[in-house]
Amino acid sequence: MKNSIMLSTLLPSVFNIAQQTDFNIVDEWKNIEGKAVYFKFDKEGFVYFDTEKIQTGKEFIVKGKKRSMRYEIDNSKFLKEIKIIYQTLDNSELEKTMFIVNIISNNKIEILPLKDSKHLRENAYTFIRKNN
Repeated sequence: MKNSIMLSTLLPSVFNIAQQTDFNIVDEWKNIEGKAVYFKFDKEGFVYFDTEKIQTGKEFIVKGKKRSMRYEIDNSKFLKEIKIIYQTLDNSELEKTMFIVNIISNNKIEILPLKDSKHLRENAYTFIRKNN
């Protein structure tokens, strides 16, 4: 009885690890809470962010300067880390913003912004695939 309880506790964790290794973030994602917010991660490494006020991506203009927004994923950790990099098109780096992505299922993720490399911000945002 004790072994079956332990197995039933561990099996979902093992399944979640396997699910994360097969996970592909390339797609369009929409926020399911609050205002309409969309992320699109493309296979070339660019991320497009779209809200009522802001639209970013491979090339966009802020304060008269052409900029770009791309992403890098660290798959080596249990919770994936996504680094969003804003840069001018002359390739001078402006800002790096870190996020942790918690994969809930193949069609649902939770994005947790980081204040710095070790501290989460207070809010997590849940996204589902846009065409789901």
